[in-house]
Amino acid sequence: MEMDKLISMNGTGIVKAAMADSKTTQVMLTAKLGYKGQGTISQRINTARMSLDKFAEMLAAMGYEVVVRKVKDKGSGDIGPVDMWKVEVPDFDLK
Repeated sequence: MEMDKLISMNGTGIVKAAMADSKTTQVMLTAKLGYKGQGTISQRINTARMSLDKFAEMLAAMGYEVVVRKVKDKGSGDIGPVDMWKVEVPDFDLK
């Protein structure tokens, strides 16, 4: 997977990439989260918009964390209006 494709993914795509990277199946993730059926995981990873709490919960169950940090302009040190907040991309194995 190319880095630019990873950065343009939505939450669902990032969870799917984390599942592939960590070799976690839907059944395994179901067990880690204590759900009764695998259908809950399937529904969440096949939705167009995943809530932030479910996104973070699923990633945490696979050993990932969501990091949000303030980013300053390298030259001036000011916080730019476009790059005020960035989400750090997980270090997936990009084969």
